[in-house]
Amino acid sequence: MVNTKVDSGICGFTTEIEADCQDFQHVSFKIDSECSNITELAKNITVVDAYNEIKSGFEGDIYEKTR
Repeated sequence: MVNTKVDSGICGFTTEIEADCQDFQHVSFKIDSECSNITELAKNITVVDAYNEIKSGFEGDIYEKTR
């Protein structure tokens, strides 16, 4: 499990992210943020196939959902 805190700087919001991977492929995320945009994004990024993200590059699920 990995935990990180992101201080965005310009807007002043902070985001705490917890990532966990039990099978060496699927990464689950718990994202807590003061930012309403990040909170909405977090609803759509709960589990990600890491291999697919690497293979897909900028066309992966995370990039698609953030666009």
